Amino acid sequence: MIQRKVYIICIEDNPNDLGLMIRQISASGLDFSYKQIQTKEELVQEFKTSEPDIILSDFSLPSFDGMEALHLAQKYHPKVPFLFVSGWLGEEAAIEALKQGATDYISKNKITKLMFSVDRALKEYDERNLLEEAERENEALKSQLLQAQKLEAISLLATGVAHEINNPLTIMINYAQLILAQSKDDSILKYASNILDEGERIGKITKDLLKLSRHEKLILSLVNFGEIIQKTVSLCEQLFKKDLIQIESDMPDSLPAIRCVPQQIQQVVLNLLNNARDALNQKYPKFDSNKIIQLSAKQFDKEGKIWIQMIVEDRGIGIPADEAKKIFSPFFTTKKVEKGTGLGLSVSTGIIKDHGGELYYESKENEYTRFFINLPVNPENKKESDASIENNFA
Repeated sequence: MIQRKVYIICIEDNPNDLGLMIRQISASGLDFSYKQIQTKEELVQEFKTSEPDIILSDFSLPSFDGMEALHLAQKYHPKVPFLFVSGWLGEEAAIEALKQGATDYISKNKITKLMFSVDRALKEYDERNLLEEAERENEALKSQLLQAQKLEAISLLATGVAHEINNPLTIMINYAQLILAQSKDDSILKYASNILDEGERIGKITKDLLKLSRHEKLILSLVNFGEIIQKTVSLCEQLFKKDLIQIESDMPDSLPAIRCVPQQIQQVVLNLLNNARDALNQKYPKFDSNKIIQLSAKQFDKEGKIWIQMIVEDRGIGIPADEAKKIFSPFFTTKKVEKGTGLGLSVSTGIIKDHGGELYYESKENEYTRFFINLPVNPENKKESDASIENNFA
């Protein structure tokens, strides 16, 4: 039974039939409110001012018919379940109504089946809404990840360009300074001075590029590691169910709180989950009992400090041995161009390193892949003031 309050629109002109429906719903224990609608004008006004959770409609009314009501519902609230409750609707008309988009048909002669259909329709409605919300949130996270990947690409490009320019530029500036120090020819001194000025201008450009490539200071919060994982899994769980993928999670309640940037750790975990999803879908296009992603975490000590290790494991296509040294390289991807940039693992590695941690994997081709995230509970900072400690995770 649905555990929330439900608003029902009842399109019914017969008070006895309306009462019969309401008694059936009340007897089920459903928490609900309803409004009776008898005319097309009332229905349009109600659709404009409120959104029902479900619509129950007779097929024949004095001023308009149920099919017209169905079309109005599809216009204003196309996702809301629409059930016909009628005493005389024939089989052909019922089939046509379902073809036109009605959710279900219940005969008034079998009104005891009403709540079964209502409950099923509401559950399916809620599941669709959850899936759509998960898809929206996943798209938002993907957008954030794409933005981070773009910034990482700019960073890599900036660092590379600055390095390649600075080496010959330094030599050029040194020679220009030697000429200025040793030459007495005014025209040569003028040219050397121009070379030095332009060289210094190029040097400023490369410095600006290097500034662009440097990461921002980490603003750390004290958060529950398990909550980060739980929130990340909840964002993509519905999407994975759609792909018939199970997520099994073993997160001990005893895990210590960790100082980190939670959104960045969430980004890393989401990237690993999506990679596992792709590997499973590639190996098992349809349902398979091995279509599982396993998440686990534990606390361990390293050099006298407390760490957390998280493992993301799948039984997908695995990673070939000849790609072992490439997968963390920027722009390397085994996916189609439209599906991968080759920056996901590169960005993830950078995030984990910024947190003082490690990201690595083990894999056997066509059998399994395990990614390990090792994070210190209290990462060292050169400047303690760089960290803002908070006891929440927003």
